[in-house]
Formats: sequence, C-alpha cells, structure tokens
Amino acid sequence: DNLMKGLDQMVMGRPSSRKLLDDEKNRVAIHETGHALVAQHLFDLKRTNTRPTRMTIIPHSKGSLGMTLIEPIDDKVLTTQGEYESQLAILFGGRIAEELILGNISDGASDDLQRIYRLARQMTLGLGMSTTDQLNIVQVESTDIRHGTVWNNMMDTSVQKHVKDAEKQARSILETKPLKEIADILLIEQTISGQRLTNLLANKMI
Repeated sequence: DNLMKGLDQMVMGRPSSRKLLDDEKNRVAIHETGHALVAQHLFDLKRTNTRPTRMTIIPHSKGSLGMTLIEPIDDKVLTTQGEYESQLAILFGGRIAEELILGNISDGASDDLQRIYRLARQMTLGLGMSTTDQLNIVQVESTDIRHGTVWNNMMDTSVQKHVKDAEKQARSILETKPLKEIADILLIEQTISGQRLTNLLANKMI
C-alpha cells in the first residue's frame, strides 16, 4: 500500500488538501471509471498493449482531481494506427461517461480534449495515418501545396474523422458496461487497483 502511495505521488504529486463537493466527487469517480473501462475493454480485445493499473479520486498537488493510471504491459517500441485509435477512445472515456450518467459534461474533460486533438493532428500530419489517402500523398509534395486551402480542408476532415470515430467507439463500449456501479464503488473506496477492476468485471461483484 505504501508503494502504491509512493507511485501516486511520483505521478500526481502529494495528496492535496483541496475539498470537493459531494457531487464533484461523484463526477470525478464517473469520469475516471469511464477512462478505465474503455482502456480495459480495448486491452481485453488486444487492441492496445496498455491497461488500467490504478484509478483514484483523491486530489493531488499537481492539480489532478483524480487519475486513471494506464500502463503498458511490455516494452513495445512501435505503435500501430489501431493502437493510436485506441488511445483516442480511452481519452474520450471520461467525457462520455459524464454525459451518459449525468446528462452533461464538465470542464474536467478539457485536458482530455486537448490531448485528443493533439494526437489526432499528429496522426494526420506526422505519422501518415490520415483517413484521406489523398492527404498522405500530398504530405510529400511542396510546402506551397501543403499550405493551400484544399490541403487544409483535407487535414481538418481527417482530424475530425479520427476524433468522431474515437468518440463513437468510447460511447459504444461504455453503453455496455456497469459504469455507474463501478463508479459508486470507486466513490466509496477512493482508489481501485487494476486487478480489483478486473475482478469486479469478471465476477460481476457489483
């Protein structure tokens, strides 16, 4: 237990004295559970080599109100397009969870959204993983073409498709999961290990 607390402090800083209202705690629990359930589902399907190892709703000094720690199970070096797409879906998990359970979203998902668009843009521009074949061809052309209106439109279309597909995937996963039940357990226990999450899902101990 002391080791886990030490790991939390390395990632998030020391526990904060910040106090959340009860409804805020509930929202954070739902948000973090959303991330964890999408990550676990995609790991089980072998669409990613990362899995949730710990989630907590204890505020920490680095500004985090909660966190889901998702770690690789091996030292894999290369990342496939499918694995990047899984990362996008996992990032969407918290926002979609809030919407499904509470009927609205909060600014707690703002950092997730920034990371989603940053990754979708990197996939399109830097990794040759555009959803538009023409754009992958244009990337090797001159800078004049790359800064043209047509190119920019294709780029925006590709980024938006990556984002929309990830949102759809996260939603379809969470709609089949015991999201509220596990969030309620997290709300009570405040911290849940990845193994406990696996047991809850496998044994339906909810």
